[in-house]
Amino acid sequence: MKRVLCVQDMSCFGRCSLTVAMPVLSAMGIQACPLPTALLSTHTGGLGTPVASEQTDFCMQALEHYKSLSLTFDGVYSGYLASGSQVKLVQECFAQNPDALKVVDPVMGDNGKVYSNIPDTHCQAMEQLCLEADVITPNVTESYILLGKEPVTTPMNSDAINEFLLSMRAKFKNAHLIVITGVEHTSGKRGNACIWPNGEAQFLQYESVPQTYPGTGDIFTSILTGGLLRNGSAITSIRLASKFISAAARSTIDTKGDPRFGVKFEPLLQLLTPQ
Repeated sequence: MKRVLCVQDMSCFGRCSLTVAMPVLSAMGIQACPLPTALLSTHTGGLGTPVASEQTDFCMQALEHYKSLSLTFDGVYSGYLASGSQVKLVQECFAQNPDALKVVDPVMGDNGKVYSNIPDTHCQAMEQLCLEADVITPNVTESYILLGKEPVTTPMNSDAINEFLLSMRAKFKNAHLIVITGVEHTSGKRGNACIWPNGEAQFLQYESVPQTYPGTGDIFTSILTGGLLRNGSAITSIRLASKFISAAARSTIDTKGDPRFGVKFEPLLQLLTPQ
């Protein structure tokens, strides 16, 4: 059984970060090993001010323990980092697991804005981390930040999407796969835009729903990571993630679930189980 070191926060209520990564990867037949960068009572999306505790010291000590046990991981998957200094934590994870699939979801902002608790130094550190990754999965806003541009939310036509992807490809040369999530096309379609080292670019449309939810990006990257570690193709894994999220969102809408609580993905986990 392959195992992934999941380096991101644990928001105890609200479906995001480790509370989605662990069940999703487990359902896909991957051992999910949490390394919580921070503990939060809830996520930060509309549930008031959470109780929060950064866990950098714990994480570094845990890595030393794993090193003493000669533990290695098939994948290192980072998400939300509580501070720019935690980039060094992820880099140490990479260094201890040189053969691992290195996946970075550079959580910094959305909807054209940097998150209020993210300083410029954090963004610069995240850029350096992405330069070391095999797979990066920024949303559109985060992609602008990584390119050093002011984020905008204007829809893009096919030529603009391809140009944007080529700019990401040129900057992050070490990445085997770059996926920009939540791209809005001028046709009104939404999808994930991806590019490979050979310059091949694709826009993979997905079914959009009339409601946004926290944590869907975490579900997406978790499924993509699991799919790649199961030796699935990138396109198949991206489409599986998009299909799963759309189904979970529709189910949440149908049952009038509170959007702040995330998508009700738990009843659908069997869709990810190896056949």
